[in-house]
Amino acid sequence: ASAFHWLKASPFLYECRRILKPEAYVFLLYNVRQTDDMFSQKQACICKRYCPGFFSFSHGAEKAKQRCSAFFVNGYEERLYSHNLVYTEEQFLSRCMSSSYSLNHTQKDYILYKQELENLIAEYSKENLITIHNQTAVWYGKVKRISTIRHGLLAPVAVSYTHLRAHETGRN
Repeated sequence: ASAFHWLKASPFLYECRRILKPEAYVFLLYNVRQTDDMFSQKQACICKRYCPGFFSFSHGAEKAKQRCSAFFVNGYEERLYSHNLVYTEEQFLSRCMSSSYSLNHTQKDYILYKQELENLIAEYSKENLITIHNQTAVWYGKVKRISTIRHGLLAPVAVSYTHLRAHETGRN
């Protein structure tokens, strides 16, 4: 679930418990951008200058990882795999412009933002390709039982008591 950071965790947890066999594992996969190269650092500066919603390239993964300990029972495992992403110039620009933090064409400075991205792409492109340093993060574990959820990171889910009891006892 690479959209785990967008989901309401309690309903997602409930659905996992509903459809999975007991003791089954849930795997969360995220692309985690590595920012140790000059291209990524320059792109981050452009995004910070123009995009008020920009925090980092891996903000979703950071938010998801913070929620893992409240979602998985007895902790979780983490695996990281090197997995660079290769885009054509056009694909990369489209990817940038479709990011949730990106400006859209009706916003102030959209043209300047797009031009700076195009200039950056032209500067670092090799044979019309941009390579993004990336890791794929995998977090996995067994999900908590519905009855163990408390106030805090996971908001309560609205379900009937009968449905919840049937779910917890495996009679659903």
